[in-house]
Amino acid sequence: VSDTEGWIAVFVGLFFWGIFTAPVKAPAVQSVHLHGVVFQFLMSLSIFASSCIVLTFTNFVWTWWGFLGGSIWVCGNLCGIFAINNCGIATAQGVWAGIICIVSFFWGWLGQPLWADTGCNLANMPLAITGLGFLVAGITLITYFSRPANTDVEPSSTEYTLAQEETDLDSVSAPRENRTKGLIFALGCGVCAGSVLVPLKFATDAQGFESVFSFGVGILTTSLFWYVVALSVVEDKHELDLHFGQVAPFCLLSGVLWNVGNISSIIATQSSLGLTIAYPIMQNAMVISGLVGIFVYKEIEGIGRIAGFGGAILVISVGAFLLGTYAVCEK
Repeated sequence: VSDTEGWIAVFVGLFFWGIFTAPVKAPAVQSVHLHGVVFQFLMSLSIFASSCIVLTFTNFVWTWWGFLGGSIWVCGNLCGIFAINNCGIATAQGVWAGIICIVSFFWGWLGQPLWADTGCNLANMPLAITGLGFLVAGITLITYFSRPANTDVEPSSTEYTLAQEETDLDSVSAPRENRTKGLIFALGCGVCAGSVLVPLKFATDAQGFESVFSFGVGILTTSLFWYVVALSVVEDKHELDLHFGQVAPFCLLSGVLWNVGNISSIIATQSSLGLTIAYPIMQNAMVISGLVGIFVYKEIEGIGRIAGFGGAILVISVGAFLLGTYAVCEK
């Protein structure tokens, strides 16, 4: 893969990873209060189908490490869906993008002895730590500037009426208690997504495109597993209705969009850019998702808050760049 093709793949993947979450907030999906486990299961169908296409131009290779990576991704994406439903696309993806960079950095640094003969001496420890500082600061700023606009009124006060609460559910800011849950889910998404590539470090028999099919099978199987678990524990089974005719196009589209980004990331990492440069840059998908959340779904309003949110995204981008450039192992 040439450098030009690698850079094209980076920006294609960045774009598709930035918009794959948009269908979660589609009115058709929200109107039926689709359960996150249902969205994940339907989404996995198109991911698996598009993963099979890879077999048309690469050899069939099975690796349980790829399956495990897909299973970890499902857990992270489920957290991501719940995060979006509770605190919005812009906030959720901004937070988990920063967490992904932090978690993947620690895996690459401290986890090196697990799959390599030697440890990892960072190219520039001070600048790597600076990058971590930027990421933490950016995540903090995102949570600040995306906070509910009515933070001065407690839900339990007499001024906060039921009508106001119902209005908040459809307005630019989620209720405070939902937002807290959303941030926790975004943290879980970041931890899982930042760990997805770790199993593939042990897959010596399947690299690059060869791992895509096993990964897709892992996604489909684990998504089905969580759906079955939900059926056994959720009391109101109507919450788990598929609503296939109404929501399937959005769920399936989300899966295709994500896998286009995933395949693009593989192409990018097979170029001279490698995982070190390509992966941190692709986390800037949060810029695209931020624009979708702000301008399509009106999750954040007010020039000051939007400008502050944009500044927070920039801070995270700088942190990702510093980690991608200086938090690499010296050869």
